[in-house]
Amino acid sequence: MAEGPITKFTLRVPGSGSCPEIADLIYFLSQNGVQHLVLRLPSKHNPYNLPSSFFTCLQLRHLTLKNCLIIPTPAFKGFDRLISLELCDVKISSKLLECFISHCLLLEQLVLKISGVLIDDIEISAPMLRSFDYTCNIRFVYLKNVPRLANLSLKDGGYFHRAGTFTLAKFFESFFALEHLHLDNDSVKFFAGVGGAVLKRLLFDLNCVRCLYLSDFCLGELEVTLCALFLIRSFPCLQYMEIEVDDGDNNIPALECLEASSRMS
Repeated sequence: MAEGPITKFTLRVPGSGSCPEIADLIYFLSQNGVQHLVLRLPSKHNPYNLPSSFFTCLQLRHLTLKNCLIIPTPAFKGFDRLISLELCDVKISSKLLECFISHCLLLEQLVLKISGVLIDDIEISAPMLRSFDYTCNIRFVYLKNVPRLANLSLKDGGYFHRAGTFTLAKFFESFFALEHLHLDNDSVKFFAGVGGAVLKRLLFDLNCVRCLYLSDFCLGELEVTLCALFLIRSFPCLQYMEIEVDDGDNNIPALECLEASSRMS
């Protein structure tokens, strides 16, 4: 039998399945230099509590976790070789998540998909981050230090919550390298709810933005359409824009508003 490190391991357990040997598997991987680990487990209502051996997988460069409970050990100082991180419906406190991300100093790709409602702000500091895909409450995320961020995707899950001290200017002010922006209808609706449709444009231009993609867009919601126009005017170097209209939206005349207003920008 060949001997050597196990650099990549993927475990997908279907919704009705179980795998009681997960802890033993993770311990074995921690002793064999795993660099790419994918754990997609079945129940978000009963997330799997990662064993202490998981936090000793210090060779990790790519990590995907779904339906896991993350409670780092006191000695854990982060995965300092991690390049990509995907967390789907994990259970972790906002402060621990902040700490977890901030200690991944080489992190370039980050995916956070969390169902339900967050109650605490998440401050993300990742100086090497190039791509961020976020599905949750925009109100609770603050991208503090992301000077290299080029690709941003936002799908809001809680636009109906009060915005508090959230402002558009504060949210976009650090996106100096942003080139590709993806917003869904709910995220634009959230921005409209914090005053996006009132002004004509941001107080500053985002000259790096080249591509804008609006998904599940509802042209029948005037405030959402106006807010989209408000954002478009703040991207003077925009080269490509795609709008995916919601299947149930037949209010095409709103496109005339979009076209007329864009000519005025």
